[in-house]
Amino acid sequence: MASATATWNTPVWPGHRSTRCRPILSLLSEGLTAHVIGSRLRITEKTVVTHKENFYMKLRVHDRVTAINKARALGLVSPEPSAG
Repeated sequence: MASATATWNTPVWPGHRSTRCRPILSLLSEGLTAHVIGSRLRITEKTVVTHKENFYMKLRVHDRVTAINKARALGLVSPEPSAG
């Protein structure tokens, strides 16, 4: 049975996602804070931060911008709306 903990050796997604994955990634891509995301999803800020850290590990990135860009490239988050 696979470990639930992400590691740097974990394959880069899309294989497994929690039910909270897309909503949290989507809200992170909108630039919302962990506190606001937690309030919207009715989960604690710490839970959001834990998910965010797991995203970073699974996507093999170290910051929000890179994580969101990679998630968009993998089709995990909707593309950035075009300006205009």
